[in-house]
Parts: sequence; C-alpha cells; structure tokens
Amino acid sequence: MSVRSALLLLVVAFVATPAFGEEVKGRWRFELQLGGSTPGDSIRSDAGNVMLVEDSEGNLTRYNDPRPSAMALFETKLDSDYHIELRAGYGFFAWKNSEMVIDFGVGYNTAQIKNIKLAYSLDRLDADYIRDPSLRTFGRFGDPSVYRRDGSRETWIGELVNGGDMKMIPLSVNALFRFRPTKRLNPYLGIGLGYLFIDFNESARWTAIADQLDASCVAYTIPYLGFQGRTTDIDNTGPVSDPSLLTGDSNCHFQTRHDAVLDELGNPVLDDQGNPLFINEWMKYGHDLKRPRIDTPNTVFMEVRAGMEWQWKPKTAFFVDGTFNWAAQGITITVDDRTEFGQGVVAGTFAIEDVPVPSRGAPAYITTGGLVGPDTNGEVAPQPGEYIVEGGTLDYGGWKFVFGVRFTL
Repeated sequence: MSVRSALLLLVVAFVATPAFGEEVKGRWRFELQLGGSTPGDSIRSDAGNVMLVEDSEGNLTRYNDPRPSAMALFETKLDSDYHIELRAGYGFFAWKNSEMVIDFGVGYNTAQIKNIKLAYSLDRLDADYIRDPSLRTFGRFGDPSVYRRDGSRETWIGELVNGGDMKMIPLSVNALFRFRPTKRLNPYLGIGLGYLFIDFNESARWTAIADQLDASCVAYTIPYLGFQGRTTDIDNTGPVSDPSLLTGDSNCHFQTRHDAVLDELGNPVLDDQGNPLFINEWMKYGHDLKRPRIDTPNTVFMEVRAGMEWQWKPKTAFFVDGTFNWAAQGITITVDDRTEFGQGVVAGTFAIEDVPVPSRGAPAYITTGGLVGPDTNGEVAPQPGEYIVEGGTLDYGGWKFVFGVRFTL
C-alpha cells in the first residue's frame, strides 16, 4: 500500500467517525497507556576542569584535572525504558462544557543507572613516588601531583560504570478535568499524587567495586602549604605501642615494630608463662572505608498531566498524554558515605593563597586494598592509590509521554 493510499484511508476513517464525543459522568472508564519516560536529572562530571593559579606578580599557572578529559563528555543519569500503565476512572461531576473524572492507575517501567564515573591512579604505576621514604616521613601519602619525579605524567585510568537495573511500579490517583467532552477532540488537564515502588539490582561490576573498596582503608587529601596536598588519617607523630589509641578499624593499622625484649646481656626476657616478650608498635594508616552504596528508596510523588482525546467510536477513544512528576526522594550514590569520594580540580582563577583545593585536585588515597587488578608481576592483587568517584543524587522525577486507548462502560 502506498503512503498516499494510507493517508486516504485515515481521512476516510476520520470522516466516518461520530461528530461528537461522549460525557462520562456516572460511568466507568478504563485505559491502557504505552510510552516512555525521560528523567530530567543527571550528574555532570568535573573531569575537564582547569584551574588557573595567580602568583604575587600576576603570573598564571594552568593546572588541568588529572583524570581523562573525555570523562567530562558523559553524565551519570537514570536511563529509562518503556512504560506501560493501566488506569480506571469514574466520572463524578459535570458542569458547563467540562467534567471531572477521578482515576486510579498502576504502571511498570524499567531503567538503568548509567555512567557512574570512577578514576584512579594506582601505586603500582607510580611506585617510584609513593615509596619515597622522605614523603612517607611527612605523611604525604596520596599527594595528588600528576607528575612523577622524572617529569613524566602519572597514569590516571577512567571507567564509566553502570550501577544496575531498576524496576519501577508507580501507583497513583488523579483528578482529570475534561473540556468540551461532547466534541470529537477534547483536551484535559490533571493533577495527582502517587507512590513509587523500586526494585533495584546492582550490576556485577558495581558489586565487585563495592566489595573491593569495602575491604579497603582510605585517607583524604587536604590543602597543605598553599596549593600543595597532603593526607589526613595517617599518623604523622610516629608509631604508638598501644593500637587502642588509634581510631578506625584495626585492619587500617600496620605494625612497624615487633622486636623481642632483651636484658642487659642480650638474652630474651620471658613472661610468667615462659614466653618471650616483644615490643609491638603500630601506625595508623587511614580509616576503614564504608561500603559504596546506591540507595534507591521508595517515595511519594506528585504529577501534573495534560492530553488530548479523540473519540473514535461510541465508548472508544484514543489519546496522547504528557505528564511531569516530582518525587520526594531520589537515588543517592556514595562511597565511604560521601557523594564526592575525592575531588577533582576546581575550575576558576585563584590567588595562590586562596586555592580551595590542591592545584592537582584532592583525590581519596586508598592506603590498603583498592580495586583488584594485575600488579607489576602480572599477579592479581588489590591496588592502593589515588581514587575519585563522582557520586551524587538523581531525581526520579521527569517527563512521561504516552499514547493509549480508553473504553467507557
């Protein structure tokens, strides 16, 4: 069939339809909707930021964010699939050229949390820097300089992680106001409230990342000497003999001394049970990292609707509908209970004494553990180093566009 013939059939069908719509006061209506939704929220990346630092003579030095700049092209977002919904309504009131219908509905749609941005610079790639004893003395583990001592650039790796899949079931009640209900084309407006049920399943990759970081220790970079950086949560005062004096989980301390106690003649000193005594000292080495989480709470929401209905034949009408909704709660992505796990370079021009974060950014430094990957010998092992994970919040709300059919009893 040609396009011209198809258009002709549509014109004939339209002309052959009844000239008038129908009122629904005191009657039940049922409808089926099909369409899709477009959540309007996203988390933009700051991986492409550039900081300019001005010295006392007015000279500017440029500092690029160390992460791959291509990461700035992607946004963390809720990517929704198809939407299907069933609704039932009853006509309650009618007045001049209008009427009100109260309807109830249950829907179903799926969505994915996409492009959570993870970047890291692993010690195994920059071992000449992190193992420098002079830096360790000052507790500057995780210094965010993007250059090694030989002038070559540190290796930062970026990864876009899909967080997982969601099944969403909205229940709602609406008040619809139909205008010109006796006409073939009749517009309507609506407002309603609802409750959204969420069933979330983490992706295998996110679960692996969460498992590995959950078993890690972390310290955070802070400003130090103007626009340089150092880390917190590392004991810079020297080792202590009692690990209970250190905060954080015990697996985030390492033993710096385990020496036998000797007498004046150099012989081991024994306790009452005849066991040798030892001098034990520990140093704090970060704190226990709290498990990365994607929280997807159920929530109430409000929505407004607008649409147009076309009466095809008695008791049957087709419609198109657009809805915007606001949700009371949303998705929260955290690592170590932080929506920003490490911080990149802050964009802008700053005097050297006013730089808000170190000029190379303020990554989190994983002191023990980290993501599991091949080490320098090709063996699989956890990888300490500098990490940045861009978390944040995503709103469930946004637009929904559907078409469907209504049947009146």
